[in-house]
Amino acid sequence: MKSPTTGNALVRWLRSHLGMNAAIAIFCMALFATIWSAAIKQAQTEREEVIAGAIKQNSNLAIAFEEHTRRTIKEVEAAVLFVTHEYARLGTKLDLAGYINDGYIDGKLFTVVGVVGEGGDLLLSSQPFKPVNLSDREHFSVHLQGGGGKLFIGKPVVSGAINKWSIPMTRRISNVDGGFAGVVVALVDPDYFTNFYQKTDLGEHGLVNLVGFDGVSRARRAGRTANSDLETSNSDVLHAQAKNGIGSFLSSGGTEGIARYMSYRTVQDYTLVVAVGTSQRDVLAAFTEHTRQDYWAALLVSGVIALFAGLLMRALARQQRAIDALTTSETQFRATFDQAAIGMAHVEPKGRFLQVNQKLCDMLGYTRDELLAMTAFDIVLPEERDAYAGERAQVIAGELATLSREMRYVRKDGALLWVNRTVSLVRDAAGQPLYFIRVIEDITERKHLQQELQHLAHHDSLTRLPNRKMLYDRLEHALGQARRRNWTTGVMFIDLDGFKVVNDTLGHGVGDQLMQQVSARLTQCVRAEDTVGRLGGDEFAVILSELAREQDGGLVARKIIDALAKPFQIDGHEVRITASIGITICPPDSGDAGVLLSNADAAMYAAKKLGKNNYQFYTAGTPGA
Repeated sequence: MKSPTTGNALVRWLRSHLGMNAAIAIFCMALFATIWSAAIKQAQTEREEVIAGAIKQNSNLAIAFEEHTRRTIKEVEAAVLFVTHEYARLGTKLDLAGYINDGYIDGKLFTVVGVVGEGGDLLLSSQPFKPVNLSDREHFSVHLQGGGGKLFIGKPVVSGAINKWSIPMTRRISNVDGGFAGVVVALVDPDYFTNFYQKTDLGEHGLVNLVGFDGVSRARRAGRTANSDLETSNSDVLHAQAKNGIGSFLSSGGTEGIARYMSYRTVQDYTLVVAVGTSQRDVLAAFTEHTRQDYWAALLVSGVIALFAGLLMRALARQQRAIDALTTSETQFRATFDQAAIGMAHVEPKGRFLQVNQKLCDMLGYTRDELLAMTAFDIVLPEERDAYAGERAQVIAGELATLSREMRYVRKDGALLWVNRTVSLVRDAAGQPLYFIRVIEDITERKHLQQELQHLAHHDSLTRLPNRKMLYDRLEHALGQARRRNWTTGVMFIDLDGFKVVNDTLGHGVGDQLMQQVSARLTQCVRAEDTVGRLGGDEFAVILSELAREQDGGLVARKIIDALAKPFQIDGHEVRITASIGITICPPDSGDAGVLLSNADAAMYAAKKLGKNNYQFYTAGTPGA
């Protein structure tokens, strides 16, 4: 009894009405349309994924750069505020260069720190200077006209003292009655920002731009070139920022003519925007090449279909399987960068809080009044208090100018908070301690990320077993113990028989699940003090740290062979594999980790040559692979 398919019925209908050649031609055209539409759709999907990955990466970098910018400006603001207070106390006797040399002001951030009087004359500077009037400068006039007590971040200028571009950051000095008394000026080197940006490779045409709301770049790195005082190519970013403080878009390229996928973030508390961009051409380069290869493949299949029309249905099925295989590829981009809050506090030498900002209150979960009724010791984890007190004593004694250390605080709700705490001490004219200035950064998320990255660096991402590097380190450790305690240590090299067939017939998804189940069974076959690791592909290794007898290695190998011989149930499939195992013993085979792994590998190949699904001990005459 015949059961013709729809395709066969269509061929017969076309052949009966249009003739054999026309029927084949029309049917082939239908196949061509199917093949090319699938290729184009695949290309569109992959293009969207590549672009999404680039934007995600840029967004994460923008978070990191924005946090770096905020932290840097906060440090500048703290230094400028410190100079303002000292100028109010000492007047023109203030020694700015001495403060930098003594470490009260972080000289790495600045090119010049100075004080400008109410008439615009430069009164004090950390660098040698000639008398000059700065009343026509924007960073002076903005405070003369009002400007409040906030830090003003001006457009980059060429400093006469050092003859290079600098970013002026100024703060108003007020008289006792609130009247204008001048400004404190800190000239920040744009290289401080661009050198940080350079640590990230965004390609030959990548861009990192720190731009003000006025459209002028404070620090800019395009490719390998750093510059500032640029009013071009910023309009797209500022137009987008005006609608939303955080976002991503495709830039027009401006005067450079380079279209980029841009991600930007408004720097919290400041009129600045950090923008990170990667060239559209660079992002899509690999995709374009891959798409070209896909199109060539589609063209080849189309030619085969045209030449062998009699195998039309079979060729179509083969091409469809090829297209389905292409759609399984996927690009994933991850980055775990998260924004941390910055807290600030003034603490008296005995530990009582004098002033705290809202960020610190939010971080610790206390109100401002609650923190001001506490001491700094109250929020430190109890087991870290002794070290904390010792470090404070060193700063007070003058043994340390500043102190920066990671430590743990206890929130009001009892949760632990990892912070990076930077401490400097303000002293009076006689050198007596007045109060500590603390800058506190929440690094809890970064700590968790570091722990996860450290785990990934030493473990296989699929099976979560130790990878080759960690396995080698543990073998070195086991051999050291064996030498000290006169133990016998065994090393097994395991290769799965038939794993490639599973991948080729059931797909990589089933193969990955099989690899995970194999890892679980291997772990169940050894003791807690032993180590199972994945060397790569379908190869594993086992370190037997302490064997009572050399023959015990064979007992473990037989246990593993029996365990892996049992069927695996994966997605409705019953999968069967076997294992070939090579064993080497220390002593007597060798005491070197690399040699032992090589010996076990050679013994494994000997097991394969003997028919697989068995184990062999290494002997001096064991042939290599």
